[in-house]
Amino acid sequence: MIGEAGELVGATDRPAPEGEPLLSVERVHVPGLLDVRGIEVRPGEVVGLAGLGGAGRTTLLRALFGDIKAQVSARLDGRPLKAGSPAAAVRAGLALVPESRKEQGLMLGLSVSRNAAVGALGKPPWLLPGRLGRRLTAPALADLGVRSAGPGQLVGQLSGGNQQKVVLAKWITRGGIRVLLLDEPTRGLDVGAKADLYRQVRHLADQGVAVLLASSELNELTANADRIQVLYEGRNVARFDPRVSAENVIAHTVITGATP
Repeated sequence: MIGEAGELVGATDRPAPEGEPLLSVERVHVPGLLDVRGIEVRPGEVVGLAGLGGAGRTTLLRALFGDIKAQVSARLDGRPLKAGSPAAAVRAGLALVPESRKEQGLMLGLSVSRNAAVGALGKPPWLLPGRLGRRLTAPALADLGVRSAGPGQLVGQLSGGNQQKVVLAKWITRGGIRVLLLDEPTRGLDVGAKADLYRQVRHLADQGVAVLLASSELNELTANADRIQVLYEGRNVARFDPRVSAENVIAHTVITGATP
């Protein structure tokens, strides 16, 4: 109906990024929950994390972002990643779009511009002068195509797709993103909003950002990821290139943990 659904089906046709990895995950270990090793993401690359609920996708992203206690051995641009807390992760250039935008990504009782500006100024958003917040966030909100009654509208009044764009605008306004961690970024969105969000993700990747994309929607991963890592019961058990691997083959591994 909107002429965009084709962007969410089939395999990606983007050229696979080459070169040295920007993010190298040597090991992330959470006792009893997660033991992931050997994941690499190059500049401009989108690496998908596939798996059933409880496979460890969210735990991995939160561990890398320093949001949960974990043993993390990783390198960013060849240097040890020191991200034992969200603040340290942000300083290193990591950005997380969490699984629940309403509970973890936004302050629903505050305006669009205050939500989008909080990362840039590092102070409570209710202390930001309204004019400063609008000036800082206007470019990102416009580029993302956020539809609202204006920057002063409460973010809780927006549609799910526009709320998710505001979460992304928060990081774009701050700047300095090197690694973007996306956890179920299209949950609850309609097809048009999904296609719009993935266009923005690809735009960031084209600027050299390394993207780790966790999704339970395998067709979205095959359409947008350059490589797919399958997690099963807390371990990464297989890696696929969606250009040459059929979706049903990947799905078999997601469900069983075994490669055909």
